[in-house]
Amino acid sequence: MTPSASNALRTLMMTLIGEVAPQVPEGYAQASVHLIGLLQLFAAEELDRAAALRVWENAEIRALLHQATEVVVDAELVRRLRAAAAGSDEDLLVSALDVSNAELRRLLIEMHAAVEEIDGERAGELERAIWRFLSAAAVRRALPF
Repeated sequence: MTPSASNALRTLMMTLIGEVAPQVPEGYAQASVHLIGLLQLFAAEELDRAAALRVWENAEIRALLHQATEVVVDAELVRRLRAAAAGSDEDLLVSALDVSNAELRRLLIEMHAAVEEIDGERAGELERAIWRFLSAAAVRRALPF
């Protein structure tokens, strides 16, 4: 079995905190070793979930953008919402997913601002859906501690 990069980072973290840190004099240097170990744990977690998290977020944003096409009145914005909502994540490299995520989030912000200016139940429902997504995304992106 080939060890995964996230498992390798976790093993390095355990070595740093369990074996190296006790050998380093107390104070700044030892605290630095502990911090480096903790950062490796965070990096391992992010590495393990990075693609899945971004694919989920992108799909959720696309669904919101699609929903917004029935609420937003600006024709040019509706055209861009439809185009983005019809997209997909074919390149699963995290760097490519990050580019898509950033573009989708920019459009989500623009759409959200437009929806806030619209009265009516559908606009209110969409606003609540946006906030539910943002809350769920923040929870999913939180690092374990």
